[in-house]
Amino acid sequence: MSTIRKLLFIGVLFVINDQRAFAQQPSMQIDGMVVNAKDQTPLVGASVYLDHTTIGTITSDNGSFSIDDLPAGNYNMVVSYVGYEPLSFPVSNHSPHANLRFELRPNTRLLKEVVITGDSHWAEYLSMFKMFFLGSDDNAKQCTIENPDVLSFHYNDSTYMLRAEADKPLIIDNKALGYKIYYQLTAFVHYTSRTYYSGYTRFEEMKPAETQEQKKWKVNREDAYYGSVTHFMRSLVAKQLRANHFVVKKLAKVRENLPHHTVLQRWEGDEFRSSDTIVTMRWNGRDYSPSDTTLTRFNIFNPDDPIPADQYEWGKMMGFNILYPDKVPYDSMLTRTDSTGDDDLSFNNSLFITYTRKKTYEDYWGYGGITSLMKMIHRPSFEASIITMKVPRISLDAHGNLADPNAIVYEGYWARQRVADQLPFDYSPSK
Repeated sequence: MSTIRKLLFIGVLFVINDQRAFAQQPSMQIDGMVVNAKDQTPLVGASVYLDHTTIGTITSDNGSFSIDDLPAGNYNMVVSYVGYEPLSFPVSNHSPHANLRFELRPNTRLLKEVVITGDSHWAEYLSMFKMFFLGSDDNAKQCTIENPDVLSFHYNDSTYMLRAEADKPLIIDNKALGYKIYYQLTAFVHYTSRTYYSGYTRFEEMKPAETQEQKKWKVNREDAYYGSVTHFMRSLVAKQLRANHFVVKKLAKVRENLPHHTVLQRWEGDEFRSSDTIVTMRWNGRDYSPSDTTLTRFNIFNPDDPIPADQYEWGKMMGFNILYPDKVPYDSMLTRTDSTGDDDLSFNNSLFITYTRKKTYEDYWGYGGITSLMKMIHRPSFEASIITMKVPRISLDAHGNLADPNAIVYEGYWARQRVADQLPFDYSPSK
């Protein structure tokens, strides 16, 4: 896996002041009540928070809650209570967000086909889970899961598939970025270098032990933010991609190799090269779907249900990525909605996105040196990612938040970013 050399660039070319942008947006208020679905009695002390943010509250003695002075935008509200199934509900300034009522049902789901913590391989599975869930970079090394005992694992010897479940939210101390993370895991599957996981995230600011630690968190957070998905989306909606060092080009996935195609002939230089998103990288040829965005021989949610042979052939690549040389204009990515006046993210094919202020270093075997012998070569390349839409269009608010974050499939650099590299959506760097 690639190692990332952390280079932080802060200068006058970053023209977007995210904190000012948030302050200037109109605010909204969310209020409602949480009750037991069985007898309609109020649930006192239930957690009510906005997914992937530091914003939240708990219900009062009568089960009510209120979140005030919230910048208008797209949010996913999560309601949880120990022993009950969590609920999520999208809210925005264009959808209902007042007098909401959440009815929670007791969690009667039994974990099936899991390996108990006393199993001799449990520690090995935990190590694998941490690598693919938290990540393997410097940030991940500074993360600790406080309650790993809530995890249960199932490993299939025939499909080499690792699945994980948690009966309570994972509590993660991220000492690299200074956040305590509460992660309600809803799915985790790892299979032959492909990983899928989902859940609800609540962030809490950690208290620094000393001033030096606070400074370290500030630097690390800015490093994690610049070049991230959130930085890109905010730059896109503000139409400041060039000023913020993003280059966007069209990428088409085709099923036949076109070695004489003019587009390939115009592909020159190493400016946007990356080993896992290079223009000639073959792709699996399988259409993306909301339930499964990975190519596996088996259904990740039901390993006993294999993909039909005519749709999959082991080791066979079915297509190529064709990169177009021209930059994609804003009106080919954003569509203004008549009803709300906001922008929708909408584009054809895929987008190949490069951030030119950070580099990754790819290790590969090649010929080099006087003797022209095979040797390990470290090749620098800019951060490069590919995004593909699973829906025709999705709402994008002024803060760069998508109404449904799962509407996008990520490949390349952004796909390698895991929980240890994540910041809350309400984070904004210093100017």
